[in-house]
Amino acid sequence: MPLLIYAVQCAGQVVDSACIPRFHPDPTYIANAEATGGQIMLLDRSEIASPAVTRVYSAPNHETILRVSGTLGAGFKEFTAPVDSGVRSLQFTIFAECVKAITVTSPSGGVPGATKLSSGSIVILDAPEPGPWRVKIAGTGYFIAIAKGNGGVIFPPLRLERTRPGVEQSLVAYLGGPFDSAEFQVISRNGATLQVIPMAQMETEFRGVFTPPAEPFHIAVEGKDKQGLPFRRLHAPLIEAKP
Repeated sequence: MPLLIYAVQCAGQVVDSACIPRFHPDPTYIANAEATGGQIMLLDRSEIASPAVTRVYSAPNHETILRVSGTLGAGFKEFTAPVDSGVRSLQFTIFAECVKAITVTSPSGGVPGATKLSSGSIVILDAPEPGPWRVKIAGTGYFIAIAKGNGGVIFPPLRLERTRPGVEQSLVAYLGGPFDSAEFQVISRNGATLQVIPMAQMETEFRGVFTPPAEPFHIAVEGKDKQGLPFRRLHAPLIEAKP
């Protein structure tokens, strides 16, 4: 999955300090990264060779649990990443043009060690605690927060087929691993649920029809695993609804 690196130099070099970026991410880079399921990492030139950045790029964490992006304003934005019982490793990559604070909190309230960067934070964990992890971010400008895991419920690439041009699309999706229940949703870039997709299930295959929203969207699936813990998986590429 592609990772786009865009060098940003800020007046403040501490992750929880205010900063004024000398450069802004090019909107074309943002659009290309999000359309392909990649991520722009807002790095100072001195951070490109960071071991944490290298590990993120080479890690086997391919299942997207949380993916939100947009623009930060006043106050905090907070998001939840439900980690199911089968997840063996977990990583958070969180960046913003101007970062004031980033906090990743475990279900039991602990704050894991993080690699703090000039415009973001990276957290990489083995054997993460199951349950709802929380991401809290404050700052200004463009931001993107992603949590990815390895193991547990598997959400292979889905298939979208246009049934009535500009009106309806059919969705064919598959799930693997220890899932017990599943609900498919259309969600916005910022993580808001736009609609639930009625799906017919035949073992691990799911089929349904929905009306695409006017705004770009992701397809997500939520449910319970075999241990009764909530899970969430996202189709990482941002889908552009076109007439």
